Amino acid sequence: MDKVPDLKYRKIAAAFTVLFVFGILHTWVIFPPILRAILKSQVVLKPGTRMRDMYDALPFPLIFKVYLWHVLNPDEVMMGAKPKFQEVGPYVFEEWKTKIDQVEDLETDTIEFTAINTFIFNKTLSNGLTGDETVTVIDPLLTSLGLAINRDREPMLPLIAAAIQEIYHKPTTAFWTGKVMDLLFNGIEVDCTSDDFNSKATCAAFESGDVKTIVPKGDEEDKYLFALLGSSNGTSAGRFKTYRGVKNVHDLGRVIEYNEEPELDIWDGDECNQIRGTESSIFPPFTAKEDGLWAFESNICRSMKAKYQRPSKYRGIPTLRYALDLGDIAADENEHCFCSNDKCPVKGTLDLFPCTEGPLIASLPHFFKGDPSLFEKIESGLEPDEEKHGIRVDFEIISGTPMSAAKRLQFNIDLIPLEQIDVMKNLPEMVFPLMWVEEGVDLNKTYVNMLKYQLFLRGLKFRAVVKWLTLILGPMGAVAALFLDYQKRHASSLQVTKVSPVKQSSKNGNVESVDPSSASTQELNSKERY
Repeated sequence: MDKVPDLKYRKIAAAFTVLFVFGILHTWVIFPPILRAILKSQVVLKPGTRMRDMYDALPFPLIFKVYLWHVLNPDEVMMGAKPKFQEVGPYVFEEWKTKIDQVEDLETDTIEFTAINTFIFNKTLSNGLTGDETVTVIDPLLTSLGLAINRDREPMLPLIAAAIQEIYHKPTTAFWTGKVMDLLFNGIEVDCTSDDFNSKATCAAFESGDVKTIVPKGDEEDKYLFALLGSSNGTSAGRFKTYRGVKNVHDLGRVIEYNEEPELDIWDGDECNQIRGTESSIFPPFTAKEDGLWAFESNICRSMKAKYQRPSKYRGIPTLRYALDLGDIAADENEHCFCSNDKCPVKGTLDLFPCTEGPLIASLPHFFKGDPSLFEKIESGLEPDEEKHGIRVDFEIISGTPMSAAKRLQFNIDLIPLEQIDVMKNLPEMVFPLMWVEEGVDLNKTYVNMLKYQLFLRGLKFRAVVKWLTLILGPMGAVAALFLDYQKRHASSLQVTKVSPVKQSSKNGNVESVDPSSASTQELNSKERY
C-alpha cells in the first residue's frame, strides 16, 4: 500500500458508483427511447423504406390450406341420418398479397389501397393431392338458394323451388359429387338457359353480380360458373385506408376505413360494426401484451381480438403466444349485436348471413371450442385439437412482428329441412361442415436473421452488455475501492514511532549500547514515570 500512497480510493469508488447509476439510467431511462426511435424509423410506412416495400407487396407468399368435408353416407343423410365425415386435404396454395391503386395523404398520415390476393396451387406441399380427387359435399349453391330465401324472403320459396328444378334438371340429391378443384376455383357449371320464368328470375341475380361466388362462363350465354374461392383469386378483397404510423407509431397499420366507410353497416349495433386493429399484415411495435392483438377480418365482416396466452420462442427469438376463438356470443352482452332475429349462434360459432347473405356459419375447424350440441348431430369424423385447429400467433412484441401464425376458420351450412324443396325436405337440422381453411406464415431464416440483427444484435444485446457490465462492475468496483481505502486508513492509525537505543559512556570511557530490557534501563524508565 505504500507503493501507491497517492491513490485516491474514494474517488475511484465514486467513479464506479457513477458507472452503476449510468447503467441503471441507460437500461431503463436512456435506452428505451433510443430503441423506440430506431425501430420507429424502420417500421413506419414511409415510401422507399424496406417496411413499406414489404407492406405494398409481400415478398414471400402466405401458405393457404384448404380441407374439405367429404360425406361418406349422403343417401342416409338425405333421409335425416347423422352424417359421417372424412377430412380431405390439405390442398395447399401460395397466397401472394399486393396493394394496388394507392393514394397517400401526408397530412392525415394515411394510405388508401385495394387489396389483391392471388392463389397459386402448390402440388409439392399438397402431399400428392392434385385437385382431381372426387369428393361428395353438401351442395353449397343448391342448399344456399333455398335456405337464404327461406330466411330472408320466405314467401318466394316456391319460386326458388321451381327454379332449382330447372337449373339443376330435376335433382335427386342435395349433395354434389365432383372434382375438388372445380369446387374450389375452376367452377361448377350453372345452367340458366331455361326460358322458365322462375329460372330467369333467379338467374338474374347471377347476371347482376350480386352472388360473388358466381361468374359468367366465358362467352357462353346464360351459363355461369360457381366456385367457393374462384371469385376471390386475383380480384379485389376490398378498399382499405390505414395509418402509416409516421406521426404516431402506435397507430401503425390501423384500419380506419373499409370500402370508404369508417364503420360497417352489417350488424345490429355500433359495437359490432366498429373497425378495430390492422388488416393483420402489420402491427404496431411496443404493444402491451394485456392489450391483445386486434385485426379486422373483412371476409367475416368483423374485428377479432387475439389474447395473450403464454411466452413462446421462434427460431431463437423470444415471442409471445396469442390465441383467439369465437367465444360465446349469447353469454357476452357486448356481442349480442352479432345475434340475428333475437337468436344468438351457439358457443364457438358466428352467423355470417348478415355478412355474406348466405346461410353460412363460421367456426373453428372441427368445431374446436364449440358447443357440445354441435357434435351431437354428427356420427363421426371430427376430432378437435388445439394445436391443429386453434388460431394462434407467435408475436415479437418489441418490433411488432408476427413470427409464426395460423389463422384457421371453418365454414358450415346452417342447414334446416325445407318442405317446398324435394331434395331438402328430409335433411337434418344442424350446422353442417363444408370446408375449413388455414392461412399461415412462418418467417424464413432470411427475415428472422434480419430481425435478429436489427433488433437483438444492434439493440437489445448491446443494451444487455452495457446493462450487466455497468450493474456488476459498478458495485464491485465501488466496494473494492472503499475496502482498499478502509485498509489504508486503518493501517495508518496503528503506526508507532520507533525509539533508537540510548548510547551511554562506560566507566572506561567507551560508549556502550543500553539494552532497553536491562534492569538499569527499566529502573530509569520507572523513575522517569514519577
